[in-house]
Amino acid sequence: MVEILTFFQGQGPWALLFVWMLWKTKQESKEREDRLMAHNEGYQTALSELSAGQQQIVTAIAEMRADIDDLKDELKKEDLEVKLK
Repeated sequence: MVEILTFFQGQGPWALLFVWMLWKTKQESKEREDRLMAHNEGYQTALSELSAGQQQIVTAIAEMRADIDDLKDELKKEDLEVKLK
């Protein structure tokens, strides 16, 4: 027991410095991780908004294609009617 106390008396300042540095490093890592997670949540929100916008674009393009197909059909019918006359 005396040997252990003697060891810690000799190494006390260094052990204290080590513990303090370890605690400080872990604290900084936790803060950094919290900032990173907040940043990632922002990206997730932006991605969701972009995905919704992309879906609206896809829907609009599909509607335009349907309209174009309808116009083509009408033009073909009119062209046929003109040729038949």
